[in-house]
Amino acid sequence: SKICSLIYQLGSPVFFITITPCDMDGSLCQLAIKGINSYGVLSMGTTPHSQFNRAMGIAHNPAVAASVFHHTMVWFCNIILHIGKGPGLFGNCTGWYGMVEAQGHSMLHCHMFIWVEGNPTLHMLRKMMLTNSNFQERMIQWLKHIIHTELPRQTEVVPEPNGPVLPPKLNVNAVDPWTMAIPDLSQCTEWSTMFCDCVHTLVEWNNWHVH
Repeated sequence: SKICSLIYQLGSPVFFITITPCDMDGSLCQLAIKGINSYGVLSMGTTPHSQFNRAMGIAHNPAVAASVFHHTMVWFCNIILHIGKGPGLFGNCTGWYGMVEAQGHSMLHCHMFIWVEGNPTLHMLRKMMLTNSNFQERMIQWLKHIIHTELPRQTEVVPEPNGPVLPPKLNVNAVDPWTMAIPDLSQCTEWSTMFCDCVHTLVEWNNWHVH
């Protein structure tokens, strides 16, 4: 009923976002549990072999994990959405609604509807797509620009003659990229290269789905 009321008042939401802070493999929870003095070691990353110990640390400190999740959501609302403080990353946020859930192993995550000022209604958008060829072309080009099915800097289609390509296997003694600190942007000159390398590694090791 709350979502229906917001849609009645603000129109259709612009974005549906799911935020899942990584409590077991991310460094924030581990840092909160082990203390600031452990940052140097944690920033180097850990191996998949230590995943059980990380999970036990979260299980023994659920309040810490909940607190880190809370602060992550507050930072998202204050910095990314910039609610009540002018335009944010997505524009001027006029409304938002979030529902917090827990997965099978109780990892907190949030589903959010976000409304942005100036977003046309569905009826208006449909009319503009049908009557304005320039707007239609710009909309299609924009969708092609933001929706990707390839990894950064990948320009060729990956052939799969024998079925889906399996993800690479991570050695039990290798550092899991998911547990490593992100590149320090203040210390790098080739930001685009480091960003693409970081995203490529994370997707290749941690977000490769086989259907």
